[in-house]
Amino acid sequence: YKDGFQQGMQQGMQQGMHRGIIQACQVLNQTKEKTIETLMERCGLVREEAVEYMDLYWQNEIGN
Repeated sequence: YKDGFQQGMQQGMQQGMHRGIIQACQVLNQTKEKTIETLMERCGLVREEAVEYMDLYWQNEIGN
């Protein structure tokens, strides 16, 4: 139970970090491609993972 809880907490924090980076890049008018590169660089993601997070968290209009 304890290991599962800790693993879940770690995953949640990582996903929150990814979402925060994407939203910050978007507010700063970064392109999607530059944001993918930032995720790969800062979070150690491979391109496919970064694209998946972009699909989840990139907002077509800020505030959605």
